[in-house]
Amino acid sequence: MSGFLDAAHFSQFGLVSIDWSNAKQLWVQPPMQCEELLVEQAARLKAARPGVRVMGYRNIVKALPWFTSVREKMNDPAFEPWFLRFDAHNSTPYHVPPCDNNYSPPKCSQLYHDLEQTPGFPHGDGNCPGPCDCGVHPCGEYLFDYANATANGLADFLVNEVILGANGLGNANLSGFYLDVR
Repeated sequence: MSGFLDAAHFSQFGLVSIDWSNAKQLWVQPPMQCEELLVEQAARLKAARPGVRVMGYRNIVKALPWFTSVREKMNDPAFEPWFLRFDAHNSTPYHVPPCDNNYSPPKCSQLYHDLEQTPGFPHGDGNCPGPCDCGVHPCGEYLFDYANATANGLADFLVNEVILGANGLGNANLSGFYLDVR
């Protein structure tokens, strides 16, 4: 979907679930604000009909850098253990390029990521107006690393910021989440 849902139409339903790809052509504009625009969509629906219940999208397996709260952690080297890495001992090429060559020099990451449903430039699942800016790492679907014993604080971050924070259930416009665990 390129823009916001039609609030007058969708607020007629008792329950509306908003996926992360809602308003994608808006949030791919720098700086990417998928999380904030999802909450804005919920506010538009609630303004059209206060009784509508609005569910948002969250993922606790995939670390999506188009969510500001996730990107801020990915940008901070102190939190790098929270994210799965490519196998440094792999002698074969990765199945996905570790670098975004739209930058000079290329923007590269040793954090594992794929490019499924990832915005891109000049084309992707959502077309960025220039090289896609997901922070210090190339855009992609990264993975949280729960197996890493040094990932202290990851569970607290996911619960208290991603789920319950100001852009989560701490926001009066959201009634719940579609919680993706794959």
